[in-house]
Amino acid sequence: MAAKLTPMPLLFRADSGLCSHAIMQDISAQAQALAREIAIIIKWNPRSTPVESIAAERLADASTMWCHEREGKRMCLWSQELKLEGVGTQANPARRVLRLTQRTIVDLGFCHKHGNPLLLPAYELEGWTTTLPHKFTMHEVIALYKDHATHEQFHSEFKSDMDLERLPSGKFDTNFLVCALAAVAMNVLRLIGQNALIGDDAPLRHAAKRRRMKTVMQEIMFKAGRMIKHAGRWTLAGVSDVRCAEAPDRVHCLGRADQTDPYHIGADLKPPRTWQARGPPLWDDSDAQTDDGAQIAAHWNLAAQPAPDDEVDQRVNW
Repeated sequence: MAAKLTPMPLLFRADSGLCSHAIMQDISAQAQALAREIAIIIKWNPRSTPVESIAAERLADASTMWCHEREGKRMCLWSQELKLEGVGTQANPARRVLRLTQRTIVDLGFCHKHGNPLLLPAYELEGWTTTLPHKFTMHEVIALYKDHATHEQFHSEFKSDMDLERLPSGKFDTNFLVCALAAVAMNVLRLIGQNALIGDDAPLRHAAKRRRMKTVMQEIMFKAGRMIKHAGRWTLAGVSDVRCAEAPDRVHCLGRADQTDPYHIGADLKPPRTWQARGPPLWDDSDAQTDDGAQIAAHWNLAAQPAPDDEVDQRVNW
């Protein structure tokens, strides 16, 4: 399906749950059948790999280049060629990028402000199997895989925040319709969150480029309010001390700046319609004086209101 969307080269990213030789062979076979360039980046599952032995080899090798990120933490990178049958091509064979992290101080956050020193260093070994060309450095391969975590967060929001962890029906057509409606709701909530909860008047939260669906629903949707019609206009009235009180108005006026946009959000900016007067004012026919210091004339009663049709005005008496 992805090959039909674009003629550009494709990249298949997966976590360690798909670290399988058979899956890599299937992807390479599809690439050859479609005559397309499809590369892979799959997180390596170390399983029973002796991490301590590999760490000892790296420490004993004088050519190992260590990168110190902070006090008590350093890491090194290296790559190794893999001989996987049916994976990759002769120009771009399979290789594995490995990263070893050594920690002598663990930052637990609640023990000590400078971290908790360890008696023995702790080692963590990570790896990524890839068929990308060698022009992609080891750091670039790791950076490309990091975007996979962001993609997983969108999956998590769609399932947990939109309450779709368990689909409601056993029929595929019904579940397809439910997922399609949930996608529309998620896009609307994303639009509201990007334009209402990222700004100076946003609630006091950590700085972020986007907000989760749950945060948008808590800060915008689950707020008490009521619709009030006044002077021919509808107004959303809420509690005055609610945080981010101006956010709904900003979302309401989001698309109103450009009225040429057919997909703008918000009501029309035209003034409310007013009814024409039923006739000229009564004092126009009475020769009443309108300037300052006007005196009451003898025929002032011509400006009086006509007698009502009913003896009692039912608008104020009942």
